[in-house]
Amino acid sequence: MHFSSRTVARGVLALFAIAIMFASHMLAGVPPVAALTGIINDDGVDVGDEWTLPGDDGTPGDPGSPGSGWWLGPYRPQIPRDLALAYCVARIIPPGWCAALMPTAPTPPEPELPDLTFADVAHVVPQSPTLITQPNGWSVVGVETNLIALIQTHIVTTRVFGREVDVRFTPIRYDWAYGDGVSGTTDVPGAKWSSLGVAEFARTPTSHRYSLAVAVTPHVDVTYAVDYRWADSSWRDIAGTLSRGDDAPVVFLQNADTVLVTGPCGPNRNAVGCG
Repeated sequence: MHFSSRTVARGVLALFAIAIMFASHMLAGVPPVAALTGIINDDGVDVGDEWTLPGDDGTPGDPGSPGSGWWLGPYRPQIPRDLALAYCVARIIPPGWCAALMPTAPTPPEPELPDLTFADVAHVVPQSPTLITQPNGWSVVGVETNLIALIQTHIVTTRVFGREVDVRFTPIRYDWAYGDGVSGTTDVPGAKWSSLGVAEFARTPTSHRYSLAVAVTPHVDVTYAVDYRWADSSWRDIAGTLSRGDDAPVVFLQNADTVLVTGPCGPNRNAVGCG
C-alpha cells in the first residue's frame, strides 16, 4: 500500500488530534467508555470522537471546581507525562498546572566572591587615634605621665568590584615615642587613672616618667589588623597590617614639688598636706 506525503502528513495530524482529545478526557479524571477513531481516505482524514460520560440516573456528572472547565483540573500523575505535555502545547492558553511540565532554564550559579588584598581596599581610610595625656597637656618631672590612645575597633562600609563590603580595622599594637628619645610598645591603648582604679600619677601600662623639664611631643602609632566581609558571608583576613598615628604636646611645670595631700589645694582649703 502506498501513501503520498500529503496523506502521511494528514495521518500524523489525525493521530495528534486523537492524542489531544484523549488527554483532555483523561486529565478531567473521566475514563472513556468509547474509543477515538481516525480514518485516512483519499480526500482527507476523518476523525471520530464518541464518548459516554458517567452520570447518576441520567443526571449530569460532577461539574468540577466552580469557575473552571472540566479540562482545567490539576495534572494527574496517572496520565502519561508526554501525553499531558502534548495537551499543554496544543492549548492556546494552557491551564496553570501545565507550568510544572514545561522545561525551565537552570538558575546560573552565584559567582564566587573574590579574595581581597590591601590594593583592593586602598581607598578605605581607617580612623586615626587621638592621643591624650594625664595630666592634660602638662606634667611634672620625676612622676608618671599617663598616655592614652583613644581608638576602638571600627568598620567602614565601601564598594569593591561593584559589590558592597564591610572592612574592619582592629587595633592590635601601640608603639609609643615619648618625645625624650625613649620608646615603648604595648598591646593596650591605655586608660584614665579613674578607669583603672588607681591614684593620680600612679604607674600604668602606658605611663612614662620624664627626667628633664623640657617640652616634649609624645607620639603613638596604632597598628591595625584588617579583615572584610561580603554581604551574608563570614569575615576574611587580609594579609598584612597598616598603622595610623597621633601626637600630643606636653609641657612641664618648673620648680614643681610633689606632696601627698588628702584633697585639692586652693584658697580657703584646709586639706591635709596643703601648704
